[in-house]
Amino acid sequence: MSNNHVEIIGFDLGHGETALTKILGNDPNSAPVKLLLHKKDCQPTMIAYHPEQGVLFGKPALALKATDFQIAFKKRPTSDSNYQKVMKDYVKAIYDHLLQTDQLKKDDQNHFFIGCPSEWSDANRSEYQKLLKSFNLPGFGVSVIEESFAALMQAVKSELLTTEDIKGNVLVIDVGSSTTDCTLVKAGIHEEDGDFGIDLGAALIDKAILYYSLSKNEDKEEIESAFKKINLHRHRCEFQCREAKEEYFCYSLQYIDEDSSVPTKTYKIPGTGNFDPIIYKEIIERIISQPLEICLPNYQEILPSLPTVNFQKSWKDNFHDFLMTTKQELEAKGVKVNTILFTGGASKMDFIPEIVHKIFPNCKCTKDTEPSFCIAMGLARWGKKSINSIHFTEEVEQFLQNDLPKIFTTKIDISPWKGSSISWIPLYGTPIDSLRSKLTEELVDGLSYKVVKPVLFDWRNRNGINTIKYGLEPEIISRTKKWLEGTEGQEIIKKAINDWIIKDIVPPLKEKTDLICNKYHLGLGQIVPPSLNYNPDVDKLGTTTVNITDPTLFTAIVNWIIGTITVVITLFLATTIIGLIIGLVVMFGLQGWAEDTIKESDIPKWIRKGVSDKKISEMTDQIKEKLKEEVGKSIAEDKQFMDKFLYPVKDWLSKEVKEQADSVKILIS
Repeated sequence: MSNNHVEIIGFDLGHGETALTKILGNDPNSAPVKLLLHKKDCQPTMIAYHPEQGVLFGKPALALKATDFQIAFKKRPTSDSNYQKVMKDYVKAIYDHLLQTDQLKKDDQNHFFIGCPSEWSDANRSEYQKLLKSFNLPGFGVSVIEESFAALMQAVKSELLTTEDIKGNVLVIDVGSSTTDCTLVKAGIHEEDGDFGIDLGAALIDKAILYYSLSKNEDKEEIESAFKKINLHRHRCEFQCREAKEEYFCYSLQYIDEDSSVPTKTYKIPGTGNFDPIIYKEIIERIISQPLEICLPNYQEILPSLPTVNFQKSWKDNFHDFLMTTKQELEAKGVKVNTILFTGGASKMDFIPEIVHKIFPNCKCTKDTEPSFCIAMGLARWGKKSINSIHFTEEVEQFLQNDLPKIFTTKIDISPWKGSSISWIPLYGTPIDSLRSKLTEELVDGLSYKVVKPVLFDWRNRNGINTIKYGLEPEIISRTKKWLEGTEGQEIIKKAINDWIIKDIVPPLKEKTDLICNKYHLGLGQIVPPSLNYNPDVDKLGTTTVNITDPTLFTAIVNWIIGTITVVITLFLATTIIGLIIGLVVMFGLQGWAEDTIKESDIPKWIRKGVSDKKISEMTDQIKEKLKEEVGKSIAEDKQFMDKFLYPVKDWLSKEVKEQADSVKILIS
């Protein structure tokens, strides 16, 4: 899907409030703009049916002639026909309002991104999206996104969270009207098992205020009787309680006693009496601190729909215990939270951050300045990011398939190696030539001074090596394999690979991928892992456990190098090293001896002593230069080099780049 001329709509259909924004998909610098509902940024999630005006949403649903008034009806999708009808009528009424006010146009290529609680299961989200799609909104349709991710996206774009924050463990705490959800985001990626939720929402406090206020009303029995006859009266009174609660938590210091309780409008119930919410500090403290079964006398009626709430505990204790359990589960997985992001309208209640700070005392905590509105902003941003992420992922995949292999074969200046004695190295070669050079130079240096030279000294000193053929030759081969398989040899191979990656591969890799970064407004170098280091697990690579069938890439590389160099050493012993040794000892009285006789004889110690330390050092240098030539040619001529070595490294590099690209998707504009 092209993002040209697409208008992305962030639709926060919340249990308590509804808000919408839109953002242009083809403008990289665009920010979400608010869509006004009845000239307001947001509206309470309410619906009613008016005999003349039809479906009403938001505060107009409070009109006196309206019937079938419903409030806070968002919930997990069900097959209940009334629920589906109310949802469809509500969404359609909002869409029609946006068309009538010219905020959207029917022919626009709209894509709606609607939020849902993070705690909802995949099946819930799928059913919810299926239901919303059945409403046939014009454009590309509807996608359902977790509200916590929308909040995280908005926090990033609003610079409430830094890039470093996102690289750590962020816990998004969404306190809404119907639920409280926690979502863990590690290094910008949603953890599959990082969602936690409880059916604990601020609407329970609204209901408790309603019941308390009724208990103090002299017309209590008549009002409750009216509730039973016409349910819309209960909903309207509950909405008044909610508005009074929000007023209290916005200005709590003004309502510290009964004489300064929250002022409210009286709701007149025809032929019955009047209802006024009663809210001040003592009442709120009592409601949030007492067991819910005391605050909500009819809690048995709502208990089945709130299975995760313990009604024998208070609202505050339920919230505290939920967060404590979440923290314990995360710690059991070895996860330490670094940053906490509050979202949801109910997060404005002052006791919420107090509890969170006690449970997560060392975390950075932040919240949007408009928690009731940030979800709609974040949904629009997330929608744009989602569409751009599809194109971003496609471009990264194309780069890895088509351009990454070319980096390994592109001509580069490797003239620094020209000064070495390896005559076959060209002035301009490829990264493959550079890698061969590094491996040859460093491995042969190590073999010459760690293996060959010590063996020559042991032969000279008759230190367990009696003959050239049966002692010195097999000893060099044995020590060569042992040294290559051991820690020192492996570290040289690993260092050569890492130096090669850093110096020859990373620069062109960054240069190529920075073109993609620029296109999607990411910082330069964001696609290349910051500490790209080939560091395979070598615990299983001891001399007794090396296995050619071991799937570990490093094992395959070591085995290949061992095989190649062992063959070269074996041939080199026969053609070069032995000849040099024989040339040294002939001058000490072995003239006329046949070469085979010298190789098989236990040459007297006094003759061996004639080979000085200086001679052995000179011979080692000669052997090293000739050995580099032979090993270099052998590696260069090995047709399996790409299969055994380079292709697996390229595959590893592709995997690292893919993971890094996934981790920065959240930063895409």
